[in-house]
Amino acid sequence: MLCSSIPSVVVEETTSIPSLLCASQLDTCPVKVPITVVPPFLLSSPLQWWVRSGLWVLVRSLGLLLLLLLLLCLAFGFTRLATTLSFFLMLEVTFLILPLLPSDFLFGVTKPKYSKSKSMAL
Repeated sequence: MLCSSIPSVVVEETTSIPSLLCASQLDTCPVKVPITVVPPFLLSSPLQWWVRSGLWVLVRSLGLLLLLLLLLCLAFGFTRLATTLSFFLMLEVTFLILPLLPSDFLFGVTKPKYSKSKSMAL
């Protein structure tokens, strides 16, 4: 059956609502296919398998949890534990989150919005 070969549909945030509805009601499947909406740059990153498997949600949640624990430790004066948590948070950001970001975001390179012919016409 074709439905069992499609575990989920991954779409970009910029996808319109009618196309989402169309993707969720595939004619070949009697069951609705789960849809995961992700930012567009994640689908074009070299780590697409991360995005498709849903691991990026787990990593983001882990980072937020570490940040919350770090702030709580600093608020209550547990400086040694806060130092350890900040080390792990730094490792997570360096090796798990930064590779997912587009190079334009990391290095500050911006693409022009308009081509030269359009900008001269304005």
